[in-house]
Amino acid sequence: MTCKTKFFFFGKLLLIVTLFFNCSNDDDNNSVAPQTPAKVFEGNVVLSSQAAVEDFGSENYDEIDGSVFIGFSNQNESDITNLDALISIESIQYGLTIQNNPLLNSLSGLNGLTFINGGALTIKNNESLTTTGALSGLLSFKSLLIEDNPVLLNVNGLEGVRLSRESIIITNNVALTNIDGLAGLVSVEGEILFIAGNTSLSSINGLSNLQFVTGDLVIRNSLVTNLNALESLEEVDGGIFVSYNESLTNFCGLLPLIDSGGLGGSFSTKGNGYDPTIDDLNTDSCSI
Repeated sequence: MTCKTKFFFFGKLLLIVTLFFNCSNDDDNNSVAPQTPAKVFEGNVVLSSQAAVEDFGSENYDEIDGSVFIGFSNQNESDITNLDALISIESIQYGLTIQNNPLLNSLSGLNGLTFINGGALTIKNNESLTTTGALSGLLSFKSLLIEDNPVLLNVNGLEGVRLSRESIIITNNVALTNIDGLAGLVSVEGEILFIAGNTSLSSINGLSNLQFVTGDLVIRNSLVTNLNALESLEEVDGGIFVSYNESLTNFCGLLPLIDSGGLGGSFSTKGNGYDPTIDDLNTDSCSI
């Protein structure tokens, strides 16, 4: 083999090797790493102690195909101080209840929760809980009950929820100053939207994007002064019941709903700073 022939041969060989490695690199770059399947717990979960929270959290489940109950359903009180170990949970199929946890001051640890698919979010009788802000990733629940949390200041973290497929009840949270966490809410289906007995609540501005209520709407909070946040309401299939809001003198936020004929049921006022009738609203006598 001559030098010229050798040079030509090795040149072709080098070209083939280069092309081979280039193609291999392209295949590697275009390949998609396989996704790790979600780790699913089948069944209901009851966590009534800090030790139980830690033990369950150590399993790093992503999804719960059942319900989750944190605390006690009776008058017993848990020793749970934090939920940090539950950070891996992304979805719960049949409801989340957080109840009777006197030492729990936040919901940190539920930051990864995105969906409560077929059940209620219940937060009840947690004596030290000041905020729900750790739920900021939540996009859905079937219904909502927030009740008897004496130092709860807000319902932050629920801004991503657009629709409640059943009722929303927020009641007897005596330190609650605002419901701005409901600012993303557009529609409430089910029997009732009930905001009552929250004696520090002076504004319902968190309902400013609400358009549809398929059941009744009840407002009863002594410091609320106006209903301007309800100007976006297009339809209330049930009745509107506004009572014992001693500071309430302005109902003008209901005029767009009344004027458009969007109220399907009755209209009742009692014990407010001003108690207009439906006829008053029809003649734009909505405030004093």
